[in-house]
Amino acid sequence: MPFDVEKLYEFCSKEIKTFIDEHKNETFYAFAIDANLLCLNSEEKFKETLKYYQTNWDRKTQIFSSWSELTEQDLKDISRLLDIAEKYNKLDRSDTSECLKLINSSRQELINSGGSYYDDNNIIELKKNTGDWEYQGFVELSEYVGFDHELYNIHYDLDEDEQKSSEYGLAMDALITKLKSSDTFSNLKKTSDFYIKRVEHNY
Repeated sequence: MPFDVEKLYEFCSKEIKTFIDEHKNETFYAFAIDANLLCLNSEEKFKETLKYYQTNWDRKTQIFSSWSELTEQDLKDISRLLDIAEKYNKLDRSDTSECLKLINSSRQELINSGGSYYDDNNIIELKKNTGDWEYQGFVELSEYVGFDHELYNIHYDLDEDEQKSSEYGLAMDALITKLKSSDTFSNLKKTSDFYIKRVEHNY
């Protein structure tokens, strides 16, 4: 069954408008179609996500001055690191001083990796990543509303250039165009740089 863009548009427009009615107190910065998922995210939900990642980063990069500073969660986090060092490097787990050196060294490497969620570039990437959006897949497209999973699977296995002209790619581009030119998002509370896009997966 080929994609039915008109049927998909009617379904998407209706579902998006229903979603908008239920989320009037949030300000949205993006909408995306990711595979067969409709996705939205708001500034409010992104702030919560960013805070979570930053808190997690702070915890995983804390440098310890004594063994007593480690929490139960810290001990869980470093368990595998110590297991490997014990097995392959003959680490003495009872020597907390040596264990602490290993832990702090590993955490310093993480700090040096540049993966901090206080970094502007990493924050931008996190904000764009639909996998971290609060409303990823608030609606799923199915064959009953004009979606073709078999054609999507074919598209998924194509190289980047071929994906641009695949049946899925062309259908979703047409769907995005129809949504952009319609009144579907007219009642959505949006940022000035709100955007609508199709997410592509290239591995």
